[in-house]
Amino acid sequence: MGKKITALNLRNKEERKKTRTVPLKNLIIQASTEKRYRDALTAYFKWMAKNSLDFPEEMADFDLMLSDYFCEAWEDGEGRSLISNLLAGAQHFAPQVKRQIPGAWRLLNAWQRNETPARATPLTLEQVQAFSGYFLRNHKPHMAVGVMLAFHCLLRPGELVKLHASDFHLEGKVGVVNLGLTKSGLRQGAAESVTITDSTVLSMLRAWHLHASPGDPLLPAGPLDFRKQFQGVVAAFHLEGQLFKPYSLRRGGATHHFRCVGTLSQTCVRGRWSAEKTARIYINDGLATLAEFRQEKRTHAQIAKHLDIFFRLTKLSA
Repeated sequence: MGKKITALNLRNKEERKKTRTVPLKNLIIQASTEKRYRDALTAYFKWMAKNSLDFPEEMADFDLMLSDYFCEAWEDGEGRSLISNLLAGAQHFAPQVKRQIPGAWRLLNAWQRNETPARATPLTLEQVQAFSGYFLRNHKPHMAVGVMLAFHCLLRPGELVKLHASDFHLEGKVGVVNLGLTKSGLRQGAAESVTITDSTVLSMLRAWHLHASPGDPLLPAGPLDFRKQFQGVVAAFHLEGQLFKPYSLRRGGATHHFRCVGTLSQTCVRGRWSAEKTARIYINDGLATLAEFRQEKRTHAQIAKHLDIFFRLTKLSA
């Protein structure tokens, strides 16, 4: 996708024309989403070629062919995302397909009911603070403040890694982080922001912000390094057997926030979910996962050790 146009008060036709450097059709979905759709469609066309199948002329026959492909994919152990992207891609590139392939959609619904997605395990506040202490101990302050900020503000990993010093307003007792056009913001056509109310997170951010230039990224090593460092701390805490991913910060933050305020609507607003139904599933699943989660003794020892480091070092920097 091209650069987003945020100035909607362009005065005349020529000014608007200069900003519209990308074809309108290319702005419907993000480039990364289109790639997923194309990959799924390519896999389907290869299956057709392998089975010497021609593309059907009737929509009912297309529905039957898709259904056969879905059943075979299920038996072959394929992931559900392949099927979801195929259906979404078919409707994106050929909108007339919408509501014309009910059999395929019924099979996807059956797949969803019988095989729940492997969601990232939510982190607790104690675990995130210990992670932050680990990064402080290993002289990685950007990671230390990054994991705390993502948890506190319910940030998606993609939102976190795009933040720069100019996106923060840290005066007063409450800070603000400007997220720009996020995933949900794109749907609504408006930039989004979230408040920073935790005093420790504010202190850590101010310590970094004090010496940063407006264009400096919060995570200068980039998204790949962030994921690598995150998996490194997961391994150091002996949590490899669990589904702890960068998204665990947002999931854990949402679950923690709901337990604190007790109101789904408030958590929904802070997490920037457009549908409360989605947030309810998300949080209920997170609460159930935390209730079942059991830590090993060596993980407890690592958490206790690095919590002490976290509180000691953040107290000194306050």
